Amino acid sequence: MTRVSTYGNYQSALLDLMSAQSRMADAQQKVNTKKNATDLVGFGRGSETVSALMTSQTRIQTFIDTNKTVTARLETQDLAMDRVADASTAARQAIADAIAAGRMDTLMGTLNSLFMEAQDGLNMKHQGKYLFGGGVTDRAPVDLPDIPGQPGASMMAKLAALPDESAAFHNDQLKQSSWLDENVSMDTGFLADAMGSELFAIFRDIQLEHQTTPLDGKMTDAQKTFLTTQMGRFEAAAKGMVELQAANGGCRTASTACWNPRRRARFRSTPSCPARPTPTWPKPSPNWSWRRSPCRPRPRWSASFARSPCSTICVRSFPRLSSARPAERKWLVDVLKAAP
Repeated sequence: MTRVSTYGNYQSALLDLMSAQSRMADAQQKVNTKKNATDLVGFGRGSETVSALMTSQTRIQTFIDTNKTVTARLETQDLAMDRVADASTAARQAIADAIAAGRMDTLMGTLNSLFMEAQDGLNMKHQGKYLFGGGVTDRAPVDLPDIPGQPGASMMAKLAALPDESAAFHNDQLKQSSWLDENVSMDTGFLADAMGSELFAIFRDIQLEHQTTPLDGKMTDAQKTFLTTQMGRFEAAAKGMVELQAANGGCRTASTACWNPRRRARFRSTPSCPARPTPTWPKPSPNWSWRRSPCRPRPRWSASFARSPCSTICVRSFPRLSSARPAERKWLVDVLKAAP
């Protein structure tokens, strides 16, 4: 018979008690902290999975932060574009009022103020950097030099002293681009010369006409004809700026959709930036390559096709047709009919 010493018995019982106490402390810590472990060692074989998930989380959070920054910049760009568009619309209205009154006593002063407003819009900053300078973010994209010997010249007079309106712009042709996720890159920048050349040409022509035949006092028939033509040009410039605002809004919608799950599905079905006022989708064709996706509770169809704003459209992006817009609903119904 093997004898067991009293000391050995006590030692074995004490070790069991200490082990139980250690396990209880670990369990209590998990309950209190709501964490399985405080480091990767505590996850054992699952540590590789946890490490991969943490890396993915960091990468996704980086894209989310980038998209929020891009969205803030696009909102500032929208304010700047709105200011330029308002200046063009107000200039047209000022000319219309002068034609209706038959006098131009305050016309040039009003137009000069509106020109300065448009210039301020093109020179707007975001976080200390000029928005519309392209790659040149430390210099104003619109800069009018002083006229030698005329220190008090108006801004429109400085513009008229240049060889042409393009000499007023100092931006380069590098548009700012942003990665919204691993697969989506978007041009979110706009250039000052593309936005303001047409508008600046109108202000310059009016100033040159004023220097030849002063636009002041009672209006003549020739001046009325000239100003009527400029009204149409101002209206066209305002419409062009509104189109640029729509493109900027499309970029903002896309950047918001990439970090807002509620809007991401709709973004996948619309053309990439610059957005069009009425999105169009390719007509379903039997030549598409169809595949059945293992969605639950029931499978749905995906279609892959070429020469399209997006390479793959998955019908499961719209689980309910009632949640889609009318144009989207009609297109999705056609897609479902074309599915094999």
